[in-house]
Amino acid sequence: VHASSASTASSSVGLGGSPTRTVRAPILCPASMSLSASPITTAPVDAVYWCPHERGVCECRKPGVKLFRDAARDFPGLELSGAVVIGDAESDMEAGRRIGARTVRVGDPPRPTLLEAVEALLA
Repeated sequence: VHASSASTASSSVGLGGSPTRTVRAPILCPASMSLSASPITTAPVDAVYWCPHERGVCECRKPGVKLFRDAARDFPGLELSGAVVIGDAESDMEAGRRIGARTVRVGDPPRPTLLEAVEALLA
């Protein structure tokens, strides 16, 4: 789970290499969805949380929500119910629902790409 600095303070999120809008909202997406591999490269990332366990043996692996709660603990003021969880799997969506966040599923068409999802959220 990436926790963007937008979760605790205003920051510019640049799409296509230039700052386009200042947001104050948590941005949480699976660590497997690398922001550095996308045009969303100017969004600062304050922390990355990951689960080293096998599926079914812990509460941190999605759809468990421990990593989200850890981020909320580490970033006072982070309201998970105001977060947006962006993911490419049903387990991402279920984790988002469990914390009361808005969810956006990305992937192959007809689903949006990560960039398209972020652009729509910032519109």
